[in-house]
Amino acid sequence: MIKSCSAYHQKTSYARYALKDQVLDWDHPPDLYKTYPVKNRIPLPKVDTLPKADLWHLVQDRSKKKLDPDFDLNFFSQIFLLSYSITARIRYPGHDFYYRTVPSAGALYPSEIYLCTYPIGNTEPGLYHYGIRSQRLTPLRLSDLRDFVATASGIRNYQGLAATFFITGNFFRSAWKYRARAYRYVLLDSGHLVENILLALKSTSVAFTIHYNFKDHELEHLIGLDHKRESCLACIHCWGKEIPSGDGEKNPASLSPEIIGACRVSSHEMIYREIVEIHEAGIKLPGFSSIQVPMIQKIGVSPGEWIQFSVPEKRIRKANYSQAVLYRRSRRNFTKKILSRDTFGNLLSLLFSQFEADLPKTQEFSFPICIGFLAGNIEGWRPGFYLLDLENRKTGLVRPGVFTENMASVCLEQNWLGNAAVHFLFLTNLEAIDRMWGGGYRYTMITSGKLGQMIYLGATALGIGCCGIGALYDDEAKALLGLNKESRLLYLVASGPVRSVEYLD
Repeated sequence: MIKSCSAYHQKTSYARYALKDQVLDWDHPPDLYKTYPVKNRIPLPKVDTLPKADLWHLVQDRSKKKLDPDFDLNFFSQIFLLSYSITARIRYPGHDFYYRTVPSAGALYPSEIYLCTYPIGNTEPGLYHYGIRSQRLTPLRLSDLRDFVATASGIRNYQGLAATFFITGNFFRSAWKYRARAYRYVLLDSGHLVENILLALKSTSVAFTIHYNFKDHELEHLIGLDHKRESCLACIHCWGKEIPSGDGEKNPASLSPEIIGACRVSSHEMIYREIVEIHEAGIKLPGFSSIQVPMIQKIGVSPGEWIQFSVPEKRIRKANYSQAVLYRRSRRNFTKKILSRDTFGNLLSLLFSQFEADLPKTQEFSFPICIGFLAGNIEGWRPGFYLLDLENRKTGLVRPGVFTENMASVCLEQNWLGNAAVHFLFLTNLEAIDRMWGGGYRYTMITSGKLGQMIYLGATALGIGCCGIGALYDDEAKALLGLNKESRLLYLVASGPVRSVEYLD
């Protein structure tokens, strides 16, 4: 039985000597669009205007939030467009491929969004599934579910609860290609999507809270999920003016077998025991240690000295926040051109600001990630392995050297990575995660995905390339970076100048 994140990570590690070519079942690929046998789907209105905010200003914004937004279909349509929508189509022989606003391992898009609305808003109270292809909401329950959702997510004072977004992950969509390792990618992809939703909500000045610790089986019952195939990974509550609780449902009935059966995405679907076990291990989070040591002190490496980070004066933007979301792509045609000091400094400032913005939003845990980077070809930066002191806004050189080409080899011989100017690294001590939070692997991987998405958007706004990598030889990455035996590289996001970046007018 897999009962810890460290055991799961080791069980699903790639090793050069053991990795073999995997044959994909192209006759039975997963359906990338979830549909329900439900009529009366509600079309979302067209969004005429989008926020023109600067991404950096949006992340750093601490202004007072609205308490009286409409929470109508126009509001939700904008949130969905900026969170999870189709942005472009490319034609291949025999089929079309559709880009989305978030990156996804293998372009398999395991994430789904469900929306719960309550009497405080201007949308009929109930539970809805968001259809990304149809741009419609499918009603699954039409009743006031505020009492049940608040209890399941551990909220005591919920009279201002206006709406809830549930982010779920369908395991087989990713497991079709990545087998038992797929849970890592489902969580990273969920993090990409969570970050997009949070930014979309910030752009409307709506108050929100994000939760990773909730009663999983109760929310699965509410949404109608087959927990071995699809599970709720995060929920985001939106807040408005307080109204008294009414006669909401306290114990909603089970949804129909046809609704629950929509979790199955292939006629030849396989359930991977390791995925079910590690997810079940994270369902009941036991609470964390009262002594919270920063993760940077637990990975086994440290800089000789720290240097205070200074925000660059130049902020050259090629795109605003909304444009960055809609133009984002995984661009990997990196060149050896030098990444300017100011451009790189702007990316670093996003990470520092994002860390500061995240802390008040999630009170359930401390920050589970240590961020580092490999400087390859950055103006004014000595090549080497660096760490970020997020709390004190400092950078420190752990070890000098040109490591980007070696890291490209570690990332399953994806040699194009060696041309990237910088590799951002998201690191953690897995045993510390187990000791402090028990099932905190979910939170840790989603946090990595959130930060990775921020780099994607920042790189797009700055007119440079970006591509995230979760496939790597785990023990080789640990050895290259000199981490202690309990620590691992969870996610790598490469960035730097590319041959071309096209923007729409």
